[in-house]
Amino acid sequence: MSQDSIDIRTILPITDERQNHLLRRQPLMFRGRMKSGPLETPLHSHNGYEMIYVHAGRGIIMLKDRIFPIAGDTLYLVDVLELHKIRTEGGEPYVRTVINFTPEFLRSWSKLSGGADLLELFRHPPARRVLKETSRTLPGFAALCDVLRDRSERHAMTSGLQLAALNLLYEIYEYMGGRWSESEKTSLSLPEQHVENIIKYIELHYHEELTIERLAKELFLSKYYISHIFQQVTGQTLQSFLLQKRINEAKRLLLATNYSVLHIANQVGFTSPAYFSNVFKQYNGMSPLKFRKHSARSE
Repeated sequence: MSQDSIDIRTILPITDERQNHLLRRQPLMFRGRMKSGPLETPLHSHNGYEMIYVHAGRGIIMLKDRIFPIAGDTLYLVDVLELHKIRTEGGEPYVRTVINFTPEFLRSWSKLSGGADLLELFRHPPARRVLKETSRTLPGFAALCDVLRDRSERHAMTSGLQLAALNLLYEIYEYMGGRWSESEKTSLSLPEQHVENIIKYIELHYHEELTIERLAKELFLSKYYISHIFQQVTGQTLQSFLLQKRINEAKRLLLATNYSVLHIANQVGFTSPAYFSNVFKQYNGMSPLKFRKHSARSE
């Protein structure tokens, strides 16, 4: 998987800049019971947290290095700058409630949470951030979403609505506090299980020189099979996924450290700083240094 063999013009953007722009203006966003037919999002990330409650629908969701089935009455928690992707199937509408918010939103209301670290919900491994609503876990969560939707339709983003959203998070924290357990074995097909293993391997080794030959040898799969099933399951090529992973990790380092661009390029697996800067600009519309300065001004 040579870097130079990837045509970056064919790769979908990984940063949802529209969403990030809206979050800068409005630290809490709520969209209730959105309905659509078959849907496929690009692999992407946000500069805020995301809660997706699926009321109905079928498909898969990729969270970091895991793949999970999409099912009704299920909550999915997405961390800041976490790569994720959704593919839904036909046959029934995909209905979901989506809540996005920034870390600053929670910090501004921290005194009302009784000292609870609500962001802890998003720090768990992906398998512990997929929560099925039952009578014992998250009871009435869908109803709480509908109450929040009703308030959002009747009012602007007032303090009362923000408090209702905070209460929703606190309810999850209380119900799940001390009860976190690994999700039951997901009902993935064999190709989906193989793709999940490929993604896990990339998650561990993205900063190294990765070739499809190496993947085939390590995972005991043929090169053709790896290329075929990865695109079949995820809707994108293995090469584009690896590149997106590296760029997303570079963004994390640009925001969290003072490392030079050269150091970050090497850290995430780019052998050419010029190529890294070119790809980064293609994805984000600005150079790595401008991205760092722009993000600092937005805080």
